[in-house]
Amino acid sequence: MPEDAEVTGAAPAQPPTPPEPAGHPTGGSTGTSGGVGDSPPQESLPQLLLSLLRELPMLVSDRFELLSLDLRRASSALGQIIGLVVVLAILGVTAWLLIWAGVLVLLVMIGLPRETALLLGILINLLGIWFAIARIRGLVPKLLLSSIRRHLTLTPVPPMPPTPPAAPVSAASHSASDPAGAAVAAGSKA
Repeated sequence: MPEDAEVTGAAPAQPPTPPEPAGHPTGGSTGTSGGVGDSPPQESLPQLLLSLLRELPMLVSDRFELLSLDLRRASSALGQIIGLVVVLAILGVTAWLLIWAGVLVLLVMIGLPRETALLLGILINLLGIWFAIARIRGLVPKLLLSSIRRHLTLTPVPPMPPTPPAAPVSAASHSASDPAGAAVAAGSKA
């Protein structure tokens, strides 16, 4: 058996160690704590980092695979929903036209002139269109995702509070302490 390990370059397989009985101190423990609640020997920080680095690609791969499967299922459901919405829109338009045809026939049957009934139907539909457009205009700002944008953008630093204005200094006081300041003050008055 040792010759096989040398030929293949692999370490010889060691038999598994039997599990320690509960409360029995492990090989790395001195047994001073009585063996109850002893933890297995801790791995060193580099060993933990290496094992984490080995497992990280699998964790990321699993998450991406789950994401791709969910996206595939969601895209299939979205395609079906869009198809059903188109069918519903066609059926809805057909029903709407039939309802208005029936309303117009009823208006003509009760004695309203045909032109007046048509104008009434057009007017009611135009009011419905106006209401829908007004509602859409009210909903469009919600498409901008303003709350998310507000939270994701860096907010500017709040402006400094205004400082109280300094007491006006006369040109005479400047000229006594600072001849250049007096010249600037005199130039600003001119």
